[in-house]
Amino acid sequence: MKAGSRPSSELLFDHLHATAFQYSPLGRTVAGTAANISTFSKEMLVDYMKATFRGPRIVLAASGNVNHEELVKTATAAFAAVADEDPSTSVSTLIKADPARFTGSYVHDRFPDATLCNMAVAFKAAPASDADSVPFMVMQYMLGSMRKGNDTGVHAASPLAQIL
Repeated sequence: MKAGSRPSSELLFDHLHATAFQYSPLGRTVAGTAANISTFSKEMLVDYMKATFRGPRIVLAASGNVNHEELVKTATAAFAAVADEDPSTSVSTLIKADPARFTGSYVHDRFPDATLCNMAVAFKAAPASDADSVPFMVMQYMLGSMRKGNDTGVHAASPLAQIL
């Protein structure tokens, strides 16, 4: 789990979350540190999977020419042994115990020898279930985004994306 062996976009979002959600769970890297990961035992991983992979946390998705009845039958057979949510470790209980707190901040790392610039901008927005989420989605569209290989160039919605 060395920083140099991870994709730059993954590192970028690790830094973004670390600064945007300081001192809260969303600010922690998903990959973990090499020192922490090297201490994992098989029993620890099995216990983690038993506690985490519970019915309400699993989504089964299918697309294309799928026979619904056959999919339900196969899923029922495959996931019948999956435990239901434990109230003490449910997502809502964990969120109430340690909520994510957005912290407005700025981080700037300079790498003069780098051939590419990676940047991310984030702002606190309304939850998807909030009526204000639609104006935020419009604002997100207006700000635009820029990805390598995106051929919109000067036709991008955002002046910033046009310049980049």
